[in-house]
Amino acid sequence: QNRITGEWVVIARGVKPEEGTNGSVRFHFDKDRIKARIQEDATGKVNLRDLNLIQNVKKGDLLCELIPPRAGKSGMSVKGEELPSKEGAHAKLPEAKNVTISADRTHMYAAMDGLVQWVDNAVQVDAVYTVHDVDASVGNIRFNGSVVVQGEVGDGYEIHAGQDITIASTVGRVVLEAGGNIRIAGGILGQEKAMVTANGGIHARFIQDAHVKSEKEIVV
Repeated sequence: QNRITGEWVVIARGVKPEEGTNGSVRFHFDKDRIKARIQEDATGKVNLRDLNLIQNVKKGDLLCELIPPRAGKSGMSVKGEELPSKEGAHAKLPEAKNVTISADRTHMYAAMDGLVQWVDNAVQVDAVYTVHDVDASVGNIRFNGSVVVQGEVGDGYEIHAGQDITIASTVGRVVLEAGGNIRIAGGILGQEKAMVTANGGIHARFIQDAHVKSEKEIVV
């Protein structure tokens, strides 16, 4: 209409559609808790035996949740026609053991007190923590369930369990504290430094030079 010649003139402009983002799973625990996490206390000191490898959870704790996909934004062709955007895909909760799922299947909770782990691409909550030996690779154990030691507990190490403690060998200068029972297949060679305390009973083959306290029976 204006008889413009010899230069570019915009007569129509399209808008490219914006694609949506896929849904995802948000985890409320550390999936990669396999490395030691040494922490300072209030005075700035660290205990190299406290590796903090166990993630304790209580019944009803939120473990993970679904984040819904985000819708994209439609575009428009040069003819003014709507160009629909591609919607993001929905995620789904992972496989799991000892958990409960919300009615809308978007939230996962612990079904019991215990430790939570990411094992073989699945969420797993266990009420019993089993190790072969308590040494520098495991560190001190602080767990709200039961602890089973299939081997030895190194001198100077501690086990604090909310439930029972079961040990397959003799222990030495250790600290054992249980909310339930303590069963030691061997005995206790405390060297006057072992501290063994239980809200339940304590069963051991022998006890020598150790401080032992039980709210119930002590059977030697």
